Amino acid sequence: MKAYYQTQTTNGSQGYFENFMGDQGTLVVSESELNYAGTLYRDPNAPAWDTWIQKGYVTAPRLQEVRQQADTGAVADVRESVSPDEHKVPVVLRDPYHQPHLQNFFDAVRGRAALTCPPEVGYETAVTVLKVNEAIDATSRLSFSAGDFEA
Repeated sequence: MKAYYQTQTTNGSQGYFENFMGDQGTLVVSESELNYAGTLYRDPNAPAWDTWIQKGYVTAPRLQEVRQQADTGAVADVRESVSPDEHKVPVVLRDPYHQPHLQNFFDAVRGRAALTCPPEVGYETAVTVLKVNEAIDATSRLSFSAGDFEA
């Protein structure tokens, strides 16, 4: 598995989102309805998603426009990749962005719920981020051991 994570804190372009890319498609999620909330792109070579569309898990595709190239007779040719069809996950978030997280925290403090993101997960995430900083400073690759994630 390969991962790429980027955080931009000085530019509002494209809002915020998480992008999960696999060999059969891409899922883009965001708590913001304005920023790709639940957008899926099926890779053109992936099996059809008709079953998932029929079950209502994803919407029917919004077909991407394919521009036809004129035949120039050129020996060397460069063409634009065809964009995959766009689907949506039919889920609408009605609460303000951070309300579910705050509600869960208050419910956990009151003994009515377990934390959806317990401190151990936060610690593991922080370890990963801090290791990236170490690797940048040392201009080296990252390596992890199980002990790195234990408090």
